[in-house]
Amino acid sequence: MKKFVAPVLAVVFALAFSGVAMAGNPGSSANQTVGFEVGPIAELSVSGNPGLLNVHTATAGEQPDPATDTSTTYAVTSNLSRARILASLDANMPSHVELDLHLDGAGVGFSFGWVPLSEFGQTVLWDIEPVASGGHEIDYRLLAAADASVIFDGSRTVTLTLVNDFE
Repeated sequence: MKKFVAPVLAVVFALAFSGVAMAGNPGSSANQTVGFEVGPIAELSVSGNPGLLNVHTATAGEQPDPATDTSTTYAVTSNLSRARILASLDANMPSHVELDLHLDGAGVGFSFGWVPLSEFGQTVLWDIEPVASGGHEIDYRLLAAADASVIFDGSRTVTLTLVNDFE
């Protein structure tokens, strides 16, 4: 058996050191060109609707106490530079009644603080750089002057729009 093992080992070593055993058959290759693009992304969402804002108290001799709501949030994903968020109403508020909005801009952009809303888009958050972030608080405040009419069933639709008009 020793006579048989020695020649076999010699052949295995010879093939291993010559590269023949490792090389195998020559192969072929093919190339493909893959095109790609990343388009502008500007996605904005809100968590739901705030509760009823009810101005119903005041201190004698002073304007009515404002009503506030901080129960909703927004999320934004954008690859745009210097974007901003505009807020507008579907109709102006009644006389002597004001609806204000404040967006928490931490980690997203710079907030304008409390912004009175109207039918015309108002910038509420600006200088938004590429970001993917959520859970940011939306604050609403309803102010009614003492001479505001009694309103039992009012509502407005607030539209938030993510725009980039700097580039």
